[in-house]
Amino acid sequence: MKSDESARVPTLKDVGKQAGVSYQTVSRVMNGSERVSPETRDLVMAAAQQLGFRVNRVAGSLRTNRSRTIGLGYPTSRTCFSPKWWAAWKQKRHSITTR
Repeated sequence: MKSDESARVPTLKDVGKQAGVSYQTVSRVMNGSERVSPETRDLVMAAAQQLGFRVNRVAGSLRTNRSRTIGLGYPTSRTCFSPKWWAAWKQKRHSITTR
């Protein structure tokens, strides 16, 4: 890398160039897709480690408009972990996931 690029955070394209694959392949590896051969996965992971690549979840959520987080509101901190409240939350969560 050039000296002005040394402080830059490595991207999918950088990892792909290092591994000799496309950035789409790097994305598939980082997302755990089974559409990548084990040999290619090893190449990509080695390149990512060598460059110090880390998946940026914030950038991904901005791109996809999905944060994969759940907001939770409750009236006071006292009720947050009460056994009654916790049991109700678990029941509600179960009913959402089984629909």
